[in-house]
Amino acid sequence: MHEALDCHVFISHSVEQSFRMAPKTDWTVYGDYRRMAHGVAWLPPVRIRHSVVLHNGVNCQRFTSVVRRGHDGFVIGCIANFIDWKDQMSLLLAVDRISDELGNWRLRLIGSGPTLAACKAYAAEHGLQKRISFETEVDHTQLPEFYRSLNLFVLPSYFEGFGCVFTEAWACGTPFITCEGQGMDDMILPEERKLWLCKPMNPEDLAEKILHYYKCRPEQHMAGPIDIDVLVPRFVEQMEALRAKLCR
Repeated sequence: MHEALDCHVFISHSVEQSFRMAPKTDWTVYGDYRRMAHGVAWLPPVRIRHSVVLHNGVNCQRFTSVVRRGHDGFVIGCIANFIDWKDQMSLLLAVDRISDELGNWRLRLIGSGPTLAACKAYAAEHGLQKRISFETEVDHTQLPEFYRSLNLFVLPSYFEGFGCVFTEAWACGTPFITCEGQGMDDMILPEERKLWLCKPMNPEDLAEKILHYYKCRPEQHMAGPIDIDVLVPRFVEQMEALRAKLCR
């Protein structure tokens, strides 16, 4: 079926790579995905005709930094389902590790899911209840205000095709930290990788990245456009050019 299609559209180069490598899965640390390949490793990789990467775009009319508000202390935020590969636990371990060096810090976590109870238990056991708030999901229209309330957005997800939350946060004036080897590799400049991309499932490395940002406040730059009104017209042009080529 895949080989019969004229063009595949991927949301990042890492997704395209994983697709082209399947059923080989040793590129990822995510155990559940690697187990999916058991018994089918003998299958050959799919051969596709053409491919295009279309990053998930941001509505930059809504997600904007124009109305950022000042606040006290250093505020870290995270939005994600509480599931294993989002790895909020590594974030809790990281901030706990550097708690005494972050001044008047807070961590705001939005989401729900099966790992939420364990995260709440860790915060309680380590006396972090006054520093960490676990908040329920909010309407998408309220997210810009949340992003603008933060100094830093952190989500150490180690199985992420792209991650709209990262570019949404950046559009609102808030830099982000996430794991290397995921969709955000496309958006981080090579010379800035050591600032914004941490090793998967490595609270120590994540803590170093957070602490460096707290002390030095480097500026984060994107490697390409994030505005949906730029990305979609460009994609349409690519599709039109491909269609014209195939119809000759």
